[in-house]
Amino acid sequence: MKKTIFIVLLMIFTIFITGTSKFTLTGILPPDSITVDKTQLYISSGLKVSIFSLKDLKQINNFGKKGEGPGEFLNLFDDVGLMLNVLDDKLFINSGNKITYYSKNGEFLKELRVKNGALLKPVGENYVGFRRGSENNIVYNYVTLFDKSFKRIKDLYKEKYWYQQGKEVDPVTNVRPPLYYVYKNLIYSRNDKGNINIFNSKGALISKTSVIFKTRKVTSEDKKKYDEYYRIHPVYKQAYAQLINLVIYPKSFPKIKYFDIADSNLYVFTYIKKDNKSEIYIFDLKGKFKKKLYLNMPDIDPQVIYPVIKIKNNKIYQIIENEEDEESIDLHITDIKF
Repeated sequence: MKKTIFIVLLMIFTIFITGTSKFTLTGILPPDSITVDKTQLYISSGLKVSIFSLKDLKQINNFGKKGEGPGEFLNLFDDVGLMLNVLDDKLFINSGNKITYYSKNGEFLKELRVKNGALLKPVGENYVGFRRGSENNIVYNYVTLFDKSFKRIKDLYKEKYWYQQGKEVDPVTNVRPPLYYVYKNLIYSRNDKGNINIFNSKGALISKTSVIFKTRKVTSEDKKKYDEYYRIHPVYKQAYAQLINLVIYPKSFPKIKYFDIADSNLYVFTYIKKDNKSEIYIFDLKGKFKKKLYLNMPDIDPQVIYPVIKIKNNKIYQIIENEEDEESIDLHITDIKF
């Protein structure tokens, strides 16, 4: 009975919307991260950060250079320069072995050396971040809570790393680092059931989403796109060529494609499409289901390791590489109306 009622509610709250604008931003290499506040757009590309006005998309400032001195950066990973987070009054930038604070105008403030973890985000006096380790000869990715000295407090979530030496390789599942966000001093992280767990700043589980997301089968066309992506990508093509005989595709995609928290809502994208529109679930901050939408927006490519997308101001901001100009990117802005 409860399941029937829930399905009816989903049907009632399903809305179809359209409306995407496209802008070209020049002088920017393919980006690693994007974030937005009420008035500005921030893009990190390699070891550079560019700041734009949301009003007219004119560039306000750009900063960043390679080095180990104050305000300088080293790559987080081979294929990612740095990751950028916007706090209430400053920028929080995680690069190789350090956290750097800048003003929202791009002025250097201070930095901290990082002893453990990567892709860090502040939560209360602690940090939540990503680490990789092994248990019983199995390699895992972890979402981990660290204290202010970067000592591990506890692991909030773990998933098998996509590559296990000598084993079959799944190029679809868990290729990205685990997704997690901090919003209003709460931590949101995917769990092993395909939902979102919600923790407080001390790592205590306080709530979770309960919607059972549907999955989509991996088609021959999907496999073709994945193969083409890894085969020609400058970072992955060499490793892919060596692993091609171990590649085994799963029958279905994961339940969650991407999620974000903004404007006091939790947004979850799935791999489902309807009338060529992307499916998105909206929850409140405690994980209670609110609505389901189908958005006419550019697809979040499932084969892209770090999708460049951010929700803010009831809009979805997406960066897609400009195929005609290597030093230009296309910014797509999709309105969310519900």
